[in-house]
Amino acid sequence: MNNRFDRRLDQSALERLGPGRAAAVAAAALDRMSVGYGLWAPPNGHTPVNTILDSVWHFVIEGSGLPVREVIERLYPSPDVPPITESPYAESFLESFELLVEFSKTREIRRLVEIREAAYNMADRAAGQVLFSHLEVAGFYKLTAEMDRMISHHPWVDRELSSQEADVLEADRLADFHALIKCLRERARSTPVISSKQLHEIKFLQG
Repeated sequence: MNNRFDRRLDQSALERLGPGRAAAVAAAALDRMSVGYGLWAPPNGHTPVNTILDSVWHFVIEGSGLPVREVIERLYPSPDVPPITESPYAESFLESFELLVEFSKTREIRRLVEIREAAYNMADRAAGQVLFSHLEVAGFYKLTAEMDRMISHHPWVDRELSSQEADVLEADRLADFHALIKCLRERARSTPVISSKQLHEIKFLQG
C-alpha cells in the first residue's frame, strides 16, 4: 500500500509546535473527520456531533472538558446492528476522539500524530471505496499497483494532506492562539476529510 503519511516527519512538526498548538492542529483533523459520525449519530440516538466538537475545542482552549473513555465507548455503533456506509467513518472519528482523551492524560505527541494519520486513512479509505465501486461496475476486481497509486493520489487524499500541511503552517505563523483556533475551525468546516455529498456518492455506488 502506498502510504503518503509520514509519521516521523509529522511527529517532528508537532513537537516543534509544542503541546498546545499541536493539540489544535490534531483537533482540526478530528473536526474534519466528523461528517460520517454526524450523519450516523442522530437516527441512532447518540450524542450530537457538535456537542462532541465543542468539547474538543474547549479542551484545546481551556485544557479541560473531555469525557472519560467509558462515555465515548458507549457511542460506538453496536456490533448487533448491521453496518451502513457511515458506520466505519463514525468508528474512526470516535477512535480518534479517544486518542485525544489519551493525549489529555499523557501529553504524548504521538497520540496527536495518530489522529492526523487516522484522518489521512479516512481519506484513503473513501477514495478506495469510490474507485473500487467504479471498477466493479466495469467488471474488474483486482487491486493493482496502478490502482494503489490512483487511490493514494486521489483528490480527496491530496486535499487532506494539504489541509494538514496548512494547519501546521498556520500554527507556526499565527502568534495569537485564538486567531489560530478560528482559522483551524473554519478550514475544518470548509474542507472535511469526506463530505456528506461524497458519502452519499459512495453509498449510491455501493448500491
